[in-house]
Amino acid sequence: MEENGSEKQLLDTASCRAIAWIFDACRDHSIDPKGILRGLPHDRAYLEDPSNFIRWDSLAMLQYNLSQFLSDEELYDAARLSWNAKGFRVYRVLGVLLYNLTDQLLATFNPQGFFTQLYPCQFTIIEQHPGHLRIKMTMNPNCSPSKSFQTILAGQIAGLGEQMGYRRTRVEMESLEASPTYDITFKPQKGLSAILKNLLIRRRNVREAAIDLTLTHDALLNEYRKAELQETEFNQLKNKYDTLASQYERVTVSSSDVIWTAEPGKGFTYMSPSITNVLGYSADELTSLEDSALFSSAFSEKVTMFLPPSESNSYLDAKPSKASPHDLAPGKQQNQKENSFELELVHRNGRSIWTKTTIELAPTGSANELEISGITRDTTNEKAAEQKLANSEANYRAITNNADDGILIVDEKNFVIFANPATTRIFGYSNERLVGLGLGDLVPEIHSENVQFDETSLNGVMQDGTPVLLEMSFADQHEQEGGLTTCIIRDVTARNRVTAEQEALHEQLLAAQKMESIGQLTGGIAHDFNNLLVAINGFAELSQLTTTSTEERHGYLNQIRRAGNRAAEMTQKLLAFSRRQIIELRVIDLNTLITDLDLMIRRLLPENIEVKIHRSLEEVHVFADSGQLEQVIVNLAVNARDAMTDHGKLDISVRNQKLDRSFAVNHPTARPGDFALITVKDTGTGIPSETMEKMFEPFFTTKPEGVGTGLGLSVVFGIVSQHNGFIDVTSNATDGTSFRVFLPATEASLDHELARTTTLALGGNETLMLVEDNEHVRDLARLILKGAGYTVIEAVDGIDAINQFRSASKEIDLVILDVVMPKMGGREVMSVMQEINPDTKILFTSGYANQGIHTHFILEQGLEFIQKPYSTESLRAKIRQTLDLKSDLRDSS
Repeated sequence: MEENGSEKQLLDTASCRAIAWIFDACRDHSIDPKGILRGLPHDRAYLEDPSNFIRWDSLAMLQYNLSQFLSDEELYDAARLSWNAKGFRVYRVLGVLLYNLTDQLLATFNPQGFFTQLYPCQFTIIEQHPGHLRIKMTMNPNCSPSKSFQTILAGQIAGLGEQMGYRRTRVEMESLEASPTYDITFKPQKGLSAILKNLLIRRRNVREAAIDLTLTHDALLNEYRKAELQETEFNQLKNKYDTLASQYERVTVSSSDVIWTAEPGKGFTYMSPSITNVLGYSADELTSLEDSALFSSAFSEKVTMFLPPSESNSYLDAKPSKASPHDLAPGKQQNQKENSFELELVHRNGRSIWTKTTIELAPTGSANELEISGITRDTTNEKAAEQKLANSEANYRAITNNADDGILIVDEKNFVIFANPATTRIFGYSNERLVGLGLGDLVPEIHSENVQFDETSLNGVMQDGTPVLLEMSFADQHEQEGGLTTCIIRDVTARNRVTAEQEALHEQLLAAQKMESIGQLTGGIAHDFNNLLVAINGFAELSQLTTTSTEERHGYLNQIRRAGNRAAEMTQKLLAFSRRQIIELRVIDLNTLITDLDLMIRRLLPENIEVKIHRSLEEVHVFADSGQLEQVIVNLAVNARDAMTDHGKLDISVRNQKLDRSFAVNHPTARPGDFALITVKDTGTGIPSETMEKMFEPFFTTKPEGVGTGLGLSVVFGIVSQHNGFIDVTSNATDGTSFRVFLPATEASLDHELARTTTLALGGNETLMLVEDNEHVRDLARLILKGAGYTVIEAVDGIDAINQFRSASKEIDLVILDVVMPKMGGREVMSVMQEINPDTKILFTSGYANQGIHTHFILEQGLEFIQKPYSTESLRAKIRQTLDLKSDLRDSS
């Protein structure tokens, strides 16, 4: 509480004069004053000014802080020495000069004593004897007792006696909560030394009193000089006031606002000429009307001419004769806020206008009389504009606050000046933190030169650093000065994540269904492989008989070769069908597709089901992924197989089909246009009508539990939809079921891979290194290559190959390297060889597909590859092609 010394001290405050000694105690005990000031609302300079006051709770905190550094005995002794402090010295000097100790104590602790003035407490003398005094202290209301204060008070009482020559002053305190008692005993020193000491003390006090009086004189002289300066400043202010009064008069004449004054009981005392523009009445008409006092008893009768009947103005119709000047204060007026109010008035011509009046009340100089000054402005147009703006703002606020998309407005320097609640949710900032940030802090990519400020996808950053994917659009507000830009922001992180999850799930569904088909397919393939092995082994045994002629042996070998080619074809089909890959759209011929699937489908279906493949006489081209279309046909074939338990017939056909509008009308999922039609028709039991409605739903199945996944037809539907096609199904119990798959037809020609130009040759004279861990394959390859004229160096594994390559790397023209080998794989062997000789050419070979997990690096790095099993011609041609390549093959890793 900052009050100067001339102000009346409140009951719960203490004088800062009683505080200065505390800082002396800090100095004497090496205490940092910052620790004493902890938790106080004042600094040291304020507390050392004896003219200031401090609230009791702050003083109690200050004394408590001091007690944390001093024991009770040390606190008592520090208070005992407080009379030497600047604030207390004057009391000590006057006490020695004017009183003995008894009189000093009585003067100190009476109701007007200086202790009562210094502290918020009262003292009562309850017992008095020569050399003995008993005093009771009571805290003022709202002031809590303080043990530290009671100890300090005891020390100051003892110190007062010592300062007056009573060295044997004793103070015993009995603490009783807020009303402790102090038992004071004192005895003056006697003898010549005591008399001399008292004379010296008196002389010292006289000197200090003279010094204090001199300082007081200087202070009064300074105050006199200040008074002279204030008088000069007053005269200057008076001149300035006269100038302002003249300017005010000119303003009132030229202002479009109505400036007026009035006094209760007297009416308007002044009205500026602009009243005519506002209400149509002249100032003279208003001020000259008889009994037109603004707040007189006739107020409602004379002012009603300006007011239309309205409940909003009913407070003006109250009888003001009962009101006192205080009742006319702005705070008492209805509909007023900050000394201003709005009124709907009636112009002289009868039209309604809105005005805003601001008033001030001031005393006139007479007792209990007020002068009212006011400024009235015509706000009719502003009122209409405000209402229009309010409606517009309400609509805008409703849109921005409820929008799911973030809405940002940035200035010409791209600093955010507005953000709606959705923006705070997107970026994780509060609105207060968001406003003032740069747009680049939220969307770092905004500074990229590639950003097109119309609509784009950008990466944003949340407050905690989490990345967030955004779709943003921008609109410049050219009509705004400075060039503001509105940004519409949509968080698509979750949407993209869901899309990615859906795509991943779709891929998993395809893979799961494909694996289910593969499981069924392997049974038929195993049966065929057994038959092929019987043929291979049997013809091999026959060719080894000594009785076999050369012509018969050639026939047996041809049979073995045919069986091997058939096995290789079946293996390739199985590998191609089982691989997982991203959809790869290209132009394909459905005639070729179903022909290639013939063998696989026959392996999936039992022998009691007749399979017929019907090709079209014309080309049937679609833009599609061949692997996924294969899965569609296989899934429909498996579904048909399950519907034909004993025997049946499956027809698969393709043809071009043009659909007209009438077909589309009768088939809700169809649309007119040119289509390629795949028909899969069976002679099974048919599909019940209740099943037809659900058969494309995922995991829906009519099979017993544990049989099938219920994914087959849902996968078919998903693939066809992904290719912008549709499915039509007809079924009945007598004719079976027909699935018709319509895919958009294309007139584009087939995609053909550009073959590299190679020199067709069956052999050469180069040196080749053959690295193959399988003995049979290695022997066969060696015989094929040597038969073609090549020099062959054999290696049984990767380590053996590297050891031989170190000594013969300059002689080797090509390394034929198996991908998967024990000890060291083909990829690692290639890396070591190319470190030895970077120009080394590599041809990889593997029984795995070239898009498998073991061989994907071959496609990624553009390396040469030949698939096992290979024929003599294909191996010799691939080696010749690789040797004739002009570019070097190097590991890009």
